Amino acid sequence: MLLGYVSTPLDASSWYQHHLPNPYDVTDYRLLYGFWFTPPVAYVFFPFTLLPWPAFCALLTALEFTALGYLLGRWAFLGLLVPPIWWEIMAGNVALFMAVAVVVGMRRPGAWAAPLLLKVTPGIGLVWFALRREWHSLGLAMATTAVIAGASLVVAPHLWFEWLSRMIANFGDNGPGYFVVPLALVPRLAIALLVLVWGARTDRQWTVAVAATLGTPVLWFNALALLAAVPCLMPGRPAPWGGRRATRLRRPDAPRGAGA
Repeated sequence: MLLGYVSTPLDASSWYQHHLPNPYDVTDYRLLYGFWFTPPVAYVFFPFTLLPWPAFCALLTALEFTALGYLLGRWAFLGLLVPPIWWEIMAGNVALFMAVAVVVGMRRPGAWAAPLLLKVTPGIGLVWFALRREWHSLGLAMATTAVIAGASLVVAPHLWFEWLSRMIANFGDNGPGYFVVPLALVPRLAIALLVLVWGARTDRQWTVAVAATLGTPVLWFNALALLAAVPCLMPGRPAPWGGRRATRLRRPDAPRGAGA
C-alpha cells in the first residue's frame, strides 16, 4: 500500500473507483466492492479521488497511522501486532477513524456525526447519553448529523434515494460468509444495548466503544479495530495527546468533594 510494502487496499480502491457523480453504481454488497457510505461522505471523498492512486494510498495510510497514534499513543507500535488493526490498515477502511470519533465524541458530541454518516448503526453508542439523561450531548450529536445530512439532501436528493435503496436491498446481508463475525446485525444490536445499559449504570464509558463495534453493519474481523477506542475510555487513562477529559461539574451550592 505505501511504498509497495503493503498489499493494495481493497476497500480504499473501491471508494477510489466508485465516486461522484455516480458513487452508488454497484448494488450488490456481496460483490465486495462499491461505495456504501452516505452522500455527505461521498462529497468528502471526492476531492481525494482526483489524486493519483499512489498519492491517495499514501495519504490514507498516513491518516490511518495518525488515527492509531491518537488512540494508543506511545503504544501504537504494539497495536500493529494486533491482527484486526493491521488488517484494517491494509484494507484502508474507516474503523480507526470511527474509533477516534467515538473517543472525541464523548467530549465533543458533534463528532458522532462521523460514525452515523459512515455506517449509521454504530451510532447505537449514542444510547449512552440517553441512558444517562445527557440530553444536551445527545441533541448536539443528532443536530450536527442532521445539519450535515440536510445540506447534502438539498444539494443532491437523488443520491440519498440511491443510497437508501441499496441499504434496503442489502439489509441483513452479513457479507460473503468469511472473514466476518458470524452473528447477524439485529442480535448484535440487542447485545450492544445490554452492554450500554450495564455500562451506563456502572459508569464504564469504554462500553460505548464496544457497543459501536457490535453495531457495525457487517462485523468484518478488521472492523474489530474500532475497539482501539477502549483504552482511551478506561477510567484513569489520560486523554489522547495530552487533551483534558471531561469531568462532571460540582454544583456551586454542593459541599466540597460532592458530585453534581
